[in-house]
Amino acid sequence: MIIPFNILLFDDFETLDALGPAEIIDKSDIYSLRLYSPSGDA
Repeated sequence: MIIPFNILLFDDFETLDALGPAEIIDKSDIYSLRLYSPSGDA
């Protein structure tokens, strides 16, 4: 079973705050990583 893992990116987000943990989650075989932003550009 693949579990969706969603990350919301807002204006002026700190790259390491959002993408550092995302990189670790992405290495797992049980999560499907999805990035979202208010403008839809993620």
